[in-house]
Amino acid sequence: MAAFDILALGQAGPAALGLTLDALDTANRLASHVDAARVDWRVLTVGGPSAALRHGLTLPAQAIAGARPRDVVVVLGIGAAGPEEIERRLAEPDARAAVAWLRVAARRGATLAAACTGVFLLGDAGALDGRRCTTTWWLAGLLARRCPAARVDADAIVLEDHGVWTAGAMTSQLDLMMALIERFGGVALAHEARRRLAAPERVSQAPYIAAGSLANGDRELAAFESFVTERLKSGMTLDDAARALHMSTRTLARRIRAATGLSPSRLIQKIRLGGALNLIERTRLPLDRVAESVGLADAAVLHRLVVRHTGQSPGRFRSKSA
Repeated sequence: MAAFDILALGQAGPAALGLTLDALDTANRLASHVDAARVDWRVLTVGGPSAALRHGLTLPAQAIAGARPRDVVVVLGIGAAGPEEIERRLAEPDARAAVAWLRVAARRGATLAAACTGVFLLGDAGALDGRRCTTTWWLAGLLARRCPAARVDADAIVLEDHGVWTAGAMTSQLDLMMALIERFGGVALAHEARRRLAAPERVSQAPYIAAGSLANGDRELAAFESFVTERLKSGMTLDDAARALHMSTRTLARRIRAATGLSPSRLIQKIRLGGALNLIERTRLPLDRVAESVGLADAAVLHRLVVRHTGQSPGRFRSKSA
């Protein structure tokens, strides 16, 4: 199995580090049972000799200065809670040093992997250019703006494109590690590790996306989402929305893509899906009524939409208490 570097900057989340180390430790304990090789890993940080985590926690670590990148580099999140904080955090000296080291790792052919805000370090290193990638869904627009050459998919849990692995929100760190264990340790080892950790196999962030949060402070995009939401049942066109918002259709489409990384049609579909899942979870309406409420032709169309975006049938989202 490959050798792993785990890159943790100051204020990295202990939960993400814990998920990473738990996954690797579990894989090591199970390796002999499925005839797989054990993994070797080390924690790296910019300054050393320890990684400073949130809540005053620390972990012994090596400095990246002079550390030759190993086969796989897993980048933890950068401890930032919102777009402005992420922008500030990425400009700090330790983040810039990490980005420079990641560029070297990429040139030497290392597999790069990150989830949540750690993906932004890969973006600044140029590793996402021309590749499909994801991050936590509510930061997908920011990633698309910072990395215009990347192809950002807000729905995906884990994506791999030419040796670069990205994953969604912080809890997707475990999904990412399971994918890496499968890639470098084999399907049998990943299956046993997933079973031991009771880690569900998730395929999409779509069930967790609140469409109204995609605007992320953009008032015009928020107005567009409100316009669409109010007219899901009656129907609307992008031209209708552009006129209501007093801008050209082309300008509106450009603003939507810049803010969310999505085309207008995909954003409308996401809003429609969010409305449908909300009704499925919170009401006992039959699926044909849910479909009608969000402007879909019938229950069959709704079923296909939910399965395509979440990998699960609509019934899986029905609350037993609704």
